[in-house]
Amino acid sequence: MRKPVLTIATGALLAFAALGLTGCAGQIESAIRQGAENAIEDATKDSGVDVDLGGGAGVPDGWPASVPVPAGEIVLSGSAEGGFTLMMTAEASDIEAIIEEMKSAGFEEQSNIAVDKGRMIVLQNAEWSVGLVSGEDAETGKSSLMYTVSPVK
Repeated sequence: MRKPVLTIATGALLAFAALGLTGCAGQIESAIRQGAENAIEDATKDSGVDVDLGGGAGVPDGWPASVPVPAGEIVLSGSAEGGFTLMMTAEASDIEAIIEEMKSAGFEEQSNIAVDKGRMIVLQNAEWSVGLVSGEDAETGKSSLMYTVSPVK
C-alpha cells in the first residue's frame, strides 16, 4: 500500500506557511521544521521516496543533467518513481530566465496558462516533461515555484 506522501508534504508546507503568518521564528521554527522532516522521512522509509525539507534542502540525487535547476531557495525537494519535485521561492525574473534557459536547451513549450499573478507552464524534450507552477506573494514580491520533472513515457 502506498503511503500518503503528497498529503504529508502538503501538511508540512502548510505548517511552514502558518509559521510565516504567525511570525514564529528561531528555535521553535527550527524544531517544527526538523519534526516535519523527520515525520516525512519516517512515513516514506522503504518506499523509494526521498524528501528533503527546508534548511539546506537541495536538488534530489539523480536529478537529470539535461534539466536546468532554477535560481532560488529550495524549501522542499523530493524524488519518487523516476520523477523529481522542487518547491522554491524565487524572483519572478528567475522564473522567466529558467524558462528561456530550458527552451535554449531544447525543451518545447507544451502549454502556458497565466492567471492574475500565477502561471502554469509545461515544457518537454525527448526525455523529460517539466511542469512549473508559480504564484507571486503580494507582500514580499517573491514568487513560489513548484518545479516537477517526470520522464516522458
